[in-house]
Order: sequence, then structure tokens, then C-alpha cells
Amino acid sequence: MSNDTNSGYRFVRTAAVLQVLILTIMFAYSIDFTLFSRQFSNWWIHKSSTNVVEKTKDNIVTKITVTENPIKPWDWLTVALVPIALTSLGYHFQKLQQKAKEEKEAADKKMSADKQREDALQAYFDKLSQLLIDKQLTELINSTPPAKRDDTSAKTTDSSSVTHVDPIRTALDVVKARTLSVVRMFDNANDIDITRKASILSFLGEAGLLNKLGFDLTSIHLRGANFKRSKFENIDFSRVDFRDVNLTKANLCGTRFSKANLCGAKLEEANLRKATLRKINIVLGPNEEFSDDLLKRAKPSSTSFKKANLRDTDLSEANLREADFTEANLCNANLGGANIKGAIFKDAIYNNNTIFPNEEVVENNKMYLIKPDAELKKANLRNADLSDVNLTNAKLIEANLSGANLRKANLTEAELIGADLRGVKLIKTKLCAAKLNEAILTNADLSGADLHDAIFTKATLNGATFLNANLNGATFFNANLYDAKLSGVNLSGVNLSCANLSNANLSDANLSNAKLCGANLCGADLRNANLFGADLSDANLCDAIFTNAKLSNAKLDGVKLSDTKLTDADLSNVNFTEVDLCNLTRCHVNLKDLIKDAYQCSTTLPNNETINRDCHKEYQEWKKQRQSIV
Repeated sequence: MSNDTNSGYRFVRTAAVLQVLILTIMFAYSIDFTLFSRQFSNWWIHKSSTNVVEKTKDNIVTKITVTENPIKPWDWLTVALVPIALTSLGYHFQKLQQKAKEEKEAADKKMSADKQREDALQAYFDKLSQLLIDKQLTELINSTPPAKRDDTSAKTTDSSSVTHVDPIRTALDVVKARTLSVVRMFDNANDIDITRKASILSFLGEAGLLNKLGFDLTSIHLRGANFKRSKFENIDFSRVDFRDVNLTKANLCGTRFSKANLCGAKLEEANLRKATLRKINIVLGPNEEFSDDLLKRAKPSSTSFKKANLRDTDLSEANLREADFTEANLCNANLGGANIKGAIFKDAIYNNNTIFPNEEVVENNKMYLIKPDAELKKANLRNADLSDVNLTNAKLIEANLSGANLRKANLTEAELIGADLRGVKLIKTKLCAAKLNEAILTNADLSGADLHDAIFTKATLNGATFLNANLNGATFFNANLYDAKLSGVNLSGVNLSCANLSNANLSDANLSNAKLCGANLCGADLRNANLFGADLSDANLCDAIFTNAKLSNAKLDGVKLSDTKLTDADLSNVNFTEVDLCNLTRCHVNLKDLIKDAYQCSTTLPNNETINRDCHKEYQEWKKQRQSIV
């Protein structure tokens, strides 16, 4: 660096001396004090001459006029500017080179430090993974009672002088020491590495070790950190500075944020159920205590709780000024004594147990009250946590409930006509006599749900799951059940007329006396299904699998049997007189070939031929004999 500076100075000095020398010579020879100097100056100044020829009638006269061009002030200025410009350009170029070199050295230094930090982080993760996986530290911690873990790490028995070291406490101490060492490296005052610190805390949160290490989180700089989708269940973040932190979609169930600074933090779609956020966003000075006056004078928090799950959360006496609670779940939440001046509660949901600091909140905001007989027409309840809520007789017509959790909720006789229930969890939910006409339940999970007498007319149930659901008396007229999971479900007597059940899994299902007339069962799996007495008139059974299915006494008038698999099916008392034996390429499919491996007793063929073969044998006896032959 010094060599470059010295060479720059030398260049400047040389250019200055050259400039002075040129000006001196020009000044000296411009003075007309000797003949020599005049002659030299004539040559230097470049005198110019002009010949003028004048003609007369008698003779020719030639007149010669000599004109000198003396040096003018502008010429001096022009000559002086050239070396000055060269000098300036040279100096500027030298400075640019010096700056470029300094920037390159700084970038190389930063890259080297960044690589050093990355190597340290990877080494930390490798060591910690070894402790967690190879030593099975997590399992040991979870299996050991808390009382034992809180004891001192070394104990001496009275009977012997042998010291017993707690391996779990020792391992945790090692993890704590390594963590603090790495975090300090990332907490350099000149270059705080927030990203890597956040990754360490996220890792410890996922492993369930953050609380057990017991170090002070208030001393760690986390402002602006990104904890998106992180897991911090039951962690104590009291008094921690979380300004401008991103906690979007984070799992914060049971986490304590008492007196934490969450100003500008993003908690959109975060799960804060049963979390404690008392007195948050109140910045206390030295020896300053919390007071109502301090809360009223608090600056705007601008904290975002958009679509956050704040169910059962304690937000009492918190500074929530200008906070955003759009579409947040505030059921059973406590906002008593909180500063909510300018806060937004658009489309937020609450119940009769929610505590607000004043009644104006509900009056001045468009909010949804969750209760029996609630009027929630076209309500936006997307991704809401409504588990265990009572919405008996609620009006949810055309409501948006996509992605919502309605596990164990009571929706008896609720009106959900045209509602959007895509991907909804309706596990063990009561929907007795509920109206779901034209509702969209694509990929909904209705496992264990009580759906007796529910109406699903023209509903969309693509990919829906009905494992162990009670569908007694339910109606699925003209419903779309493509690829639905109905294996082992009791659909006895259920109305499935004109329903689309193509590719549906109905194996082991009980469809006895079910109404399936006009239904599309193309490609459906009905292995071992019970269709005794079912009405399949005009149904499409192309490529359907009825292996080991019981179809005795089923009504098959106008049914399409193209490429249907009827191996070992019970076809006793089935009438094939009116069946459609056409497929996409040809008609007159050989029915005898289709049913040759099925049990036939009093089975009537299209030509009114009645087959009484093996009628003296019961179906199970025939099947056992057939299996032994095969």
C-alpha cells in the first residue's frame, strides 16, 4: 500500500516539474531582447508570411507582406492546461487503483471471515448431531424425570467416596459451551451474523434443547433474524429483543414472551396457542417499572399477527398499538388492559370467552363471533383453528374454511351449503344432519366423523378420507367422490345415486342395499365389498374390481360391465338380462367369460337362461373348494 502511495507522489512531482520547465522556456524565448532570441523566437513562434502580387499595364510589381503571430494569453492558457490535465488524470487514476485494491482486500478479508464462520457452524452442527444421534441424548433427556436432571451433576454417596457424574448434565454443559462459543463468534460488534445465529437457535428449538441449556437469551442480538417455520414450543423468550424478527408460520405453542420487544415483528400465520405475551412491546428504561401511564405513552408496535393462531393466548397489558390482527384467531384470548389503539382486527375470529380492553373493538371492526347459531355467511375462516368449538346450527353458507382445523368440533345441523372446505381436518367432527350441498371438500379428512343423515348432494369430495366415519343415512346424490378413501366404511342404505366413484377405494366397504343407480364406479376398487341387494341400475362398472365381492340379489339393470373383474364374486340371484355388454371398441362382450370365475346360483343370463350350477353348495364352501383347486 505504501509503495503505491510513494509512486503516486513521484508521478505528481515529476509532472509538476515538467510543467514549470515548459512555462519557463516559453516565457524566456518570447521576450525580444537579442537578435538571437528574436531569431529563435521567430522559429519558436512560427511566423507566417503572405505574398501578394499586383499587376499593372506596364509592368508587374510584387508586394510581400510579413505577418507575425505573437503568443496570446489564450495560447499560454492552452499550453498550461495540458500538463495540468495530465497531472489530474494521473492522480485520479492512481487513487482509483488504490481504492480498487482496498476494496478487493476488504472483500477477500470478509470472504475469509465468512468461510471461517461457515466452517465453525458446520463443525458445531456435526458435533451436536453426533451427541444427539450417536449418544441418543434427546431420548435420554426425555426419559429422565426433570427432578433428577435438575440435581447437581456430581454426587458423592455416604457409603463410598466414588463420585457419580450425571452424563446428561455433562452432555448439556458441553452443548452449552460449544453454543456460546459459536454464538460469540457470530456476535462480533463490527459484523453481527444474524443468519447463522438464527440457524443455531432454530436447530436447538427443533431438538428441544433450547430451554434445557439454560443460557440467557436476552444477551443475544437477534434483531431482524429470520425464524420462519421454526419450532419453539414452550420456550421462555421473556424480555428478549425480537424487533423486526420474522416468525411467520412458526410453531410457538406455549411459548412465553412476557415483556419481550416484538415491535415490527412478523408473526403471520404463527401458531401461538396457549402462549404468554403479557406486557410485550414495552421498552423499560433502567430501574423503570411497568405502569398504565407507560402503556398509554408507548410508541406504535406495528407487530403483525396476520392469520396467527392466538387461541388461549395471554396478551394482557401488552402494547399492541397499530398491531395487525387481520384474520387472527382470538378465541379464549385475553387482551385485557392492552393498548390496542389503531390496531386492525379485520376478519378476526373470537368467542364469548375472548377478553377485550373495551367493547369498541368489536363494534368498530368486522369480526366473526364463534358460537352456536352463529351467522357466518361468506365468512373468511381460512386455516382457522376451530377444534373443539361448538357451531351447532351455525350458518356457514359459502364460508371459506379451506385448510381449517375442525377436529372434534360440533357442527350438528350446521348449514355449510357451498362452503369451501378444501383440505379441512374434520376428524371426529360431529356433522349430524349437516347440510353440505355443493360444498367443496377436496382432500378433506373426515376420519371418524359422525356424518349420519348429513347431506352431500352435488358436493365435491375428490380424494376425501372417510376412514371409520359414520355415514348412516347420509346422502351423496350426484356427489363427486373421485379417488375417495371409503375402505371399510359402512355405507349400508346410503344414497349414492349418480355419484362419481371412479377410482374410489371401496374395498371391504358395506354397501348392502345402497342406492348406486346411475353411479360411475369405473376403475373403483370393491374387493371384498358387501353389495347385497344394492341397486346398481345404469351404473358404470367398467374396469371396476369386484374380486370376492358379494353381489347377491343386487339389481344390475342397464349396468355397464365392460372389463369388469368379477373373480370369486358372489352372483347368486343376480339377473343379467338387461346388462350393457358394450365397451369402447365392441359390443356383445361374452358375459360367460366375465362371470366364469364367479359363484353362480340362480343367476339369469341375457338369454333368460338360468344357471343353477353349484346351487347345492354355499358360497363359502364353493369358494374354499375353488381355492383348493387353484
